[in-house]
Amino acid sequence: MNVEVLGLVISLVIFWSALIIGAMKWLWDGYTQALVHRFEQLEQNTADQSAKWQELERRIATEYVRREDWVRFGGTIDAKMDRLSGSMDTLKEMIYARRD
Repeated sequence: MNVEVLGLVISLVIFWSALIIGAMKWLWDGYTQALVHRFEQLEQNTADQSAKWQELERRIATEYVRREDWVRFGGTIDAKMDRLSGSMDTLKEMIYARRD
């Protein structure tokens, strides 16, 4: 009887150990699949963000050039207006000088 009880206990320990190892393997597989899925999402997000940054860099460069062109154009217009204003002042002085 002692041998039968010992055999039963050993069988139960082996069964219980196999059950625990199977549960751990099942949990580990689920965990690794979740990690793989998360890494794939991160890679996709990284690629999307990289594309967005490249688009932003392209737009910023274009807008900066436009702004630079506008500043240069504005400077040219201001210089022309200053010359015109100077000419108008000279013309006014000439007209007022003739009246006197």
